[in-house]
Amino acid sequence: MIRKEIYNLQIVRGLAALCVVLEHLSPRAVAHFFSAGQVGVSMFFFLSGYIMMHTFREDQSAGAFIKNRIKRIYPAYLILSLPLILYTLHKTGSLTYLLHNLFLIPWTEWDREALPYNWSESMANPAAWTLVYEFYFYLLLCVGKTLLNKKAFVFSFTTVTMLAILVATNMTWGNDGYLGWHGVTFKSVAGNLALLSFIAGMCGRQLGFHHVKKNSAVFLLIPVAMLLLWLMARQGITNLQIRDLLGSCLPSWTFVLLMANMADFKGFAFDKLHAIGMYSYSLYLFHANFYTAKWIVFNNLARVGLDSALIKVAVLLLFIGLSLFISKHLYHLIERGGAWKMLRGRSVRAG
Repeated sequence: MIRKEIYNLQIVRGLAALCVVLEHLSPRAVAHFFSAGQVGVSMFFFLSGYIMMHTFREDQSAGAFIKNRIKRIYPAYLILSLPLILYTLHKTGSLTYLLHNLFLIPWTEWDREALPYNWSESMANPAAWTLVYEFYFYLLLCVGKTLLNKKAFVFSFTTVTMLAILVATNMTWGNDGYLGWHGVTFKSVAGNLALLSFIAGMCGRQLGFHHVKKNSAVFLLIPVAMLLLWLMARQGITNLQIRDLLGSCLPSWTFVLLMANMADFKGFAFDKLHAIGMYSYSLYLFHANFYTAKWIVFNNLARVGLDSALIKVAVLLLFIGLSLFISKHLYHLIERGGAWKMLRGRSVRAG
């Protein structure tokens, strides 16, 4: 059962990464109509909660846990985001902005309209806001492991603490209604409803919701349920977090839970998604370079009168293809340590 869950969850990872990439690198009209990126983020957050419970080790200390999480996330983030960090350093000229992005530190306040540091985005890499949420989740897990390194306790502590802080933040400062990328501040992270995806993922694994009947016919109802919830979220709800909860989170949680319990999906398309799932983190981070480049290219094309829809689609297809191709190789070089192995090999031969 464990092997099947992991195999299918890699497919989910690949699908989630593609959702984010396609929204970021699609024409604005398409991206605005169907927020596939938020669906992808909901899947990633749910997967994080689910997998943290699935792989929980009581013989691993809190220090070892957080060290492994930092090693897994931070070096790749820093290397793959470096072009964007340097670009925004050039545009903002701010050491403060640089330090916030180097160390993934939330802001105390961020007003996009006021253009602080002459820049609207609170993160140099526009996809990296989710990493701040991930580390917040890992921090709570780490505190729980420090208090009592038992799976049931850490699950209960993390769930109750995250919910308590979420409620307290919303009661104290209110809910701004914005999605997580709008501005990464301490208040917006602690009070964002997107955190419920982490909790749902933990509950999905810990409380036994993964014991859904295999190959259940309910699986066939997922597209219909997702469409209905998405339509509900589009109608009459101005709070974007609630719309996201209805239209992205709930369908994503159900989809991932069912995928975790289904028999292995085989075939050309699923094998490709599984392969993308393997390098989904590199793809998720690296494609943001093309997302930023997209606006620079489009502005320059507009200046010379080459901003037709056909040219834009061609540019975006090129960027999507390059994102997939380059990210696959960066995964082997950075996440799998291929670059370090080559360097060590050369050092040995030189010695």
